[in-house]
Amino acid sequence: MKIRICIVTMIPELLYDAANLAIDNASGPVSLMVGANMCKIDRSRIHPCDDVYVEEYEDNEGVVPPMHNLWQAAAKSGHDGRDDILVFIHDDCQILEKGWDGRIVSVMSTQPLCDGIGLVGGTGIGAHDIYQRPYELIQLARHNVHSALVDAHVHGAYASGPMLLATADGCALIMRRSFLDQLGGWSWWKEANHGYDNAISCMLRRHGRQLYLVPIRFAHPSLLKLYGGHKNDVAAARYAERFGDCYTRAHRQLYDEFRDVLPFHVS
Repeated sequence: MKIRICIVTMIPELLYDAANLAIDNASGPVSLMVGANMCKIDRSRIHPCDDVYVEEYEDNEGVVPPMHNLWQAAAKSGHDGRDDILVFIHDDCQILEKGWDGRIVSVMSTQPLCDGIGLVGGTGIGAHDIYQRPYELIQLARHNVHSALVDAHVHGAYASGPMLLATADGCALIMRRSFLDQLGGWSWWKEANHGYDNAISCMLRRHGRQLYLVPIRFAHPSLLKLYGGHKNDVAAARYAERFGDCYTRAHRQLYDEFRDVLPFHVS
């Protein structure tokens, strides 16, 4: 299988740390694909890997449009979509487990219905009476969250082996490219920054495909973005200007779009 680590960033220092940890801890060859918002990427700072593909944007394009562009570039490679695995991780996601890629390949190879994998996620999404009461954002909460995060107990429960998920968090979302090919990439999701993780989970459900948790040890110290000493104030200001309250809009879009599948649980 072809493993492509896909990261969207506006802070190169975070990118280098996240990418190099994932590359160094892989047991086999991996590639790196980068979408860079209002910043320049120094390829010499990236550790040796199969290949590096970089798109640099003059404006802040958010997260989902660059993810779509990275999918599009992968789709043009001619590689078989079912064996082309896109590992979308946030730039502050630190994969700490040696041989993590082998565990992804093992599940993808043995579970033919599996088109998505998360490193943290819940076995349920949505309140049981979500469409019987007036809309509230909290009705879209995840339930029974599991992971192998270094601080898994803070977020939910520790998972010791692969398990089915209803939804996964976008900090680490791994997709079989053939499923994204079927959807036309990510262009169907209109919010540029939020909600795509729950939305793709609902899409998998709608199409009769499965989402798994693979409990790979990792850290997601999101405060790095605020207090890590590396900033991109211009890109951050442009983010606020372009996207505003995208968090609220994304939840409402999820609520409206997926009435046919929400709520649901797996076991």
